[in-house]
Amino acid sequence: MKRSFYQCYDGDLTLTALRPALRGHEDVYNTVRPHQALGYATPLAWLQAHQQQKTDRSRLAEARLPLPKADSTTISRADV
Repeated sequence: MKRSFYQCYDGDLTLTALRPALRGHEDVYNTVRPHQALGYATPLAWLQAHQQQKTDRSRLAEARLPLPKADSTTISRADV
């Protein structure tokens, strides 16, 4: 059962006390607690997977680009 921060926090209600407690809760929320909307992954795990897929697709698209015509001012892929 999920509980909100204020249901499990019993400390001082001053900003000085709340800020570090909220930061800790935010870390757990984003890195430990799985989310149903993300296929039961944590937001951090989902983001890392999404960024990896984006990088992989970008590399695939780059590999499909036509090579520029070789002349003295361009570098071919063989030169790299």
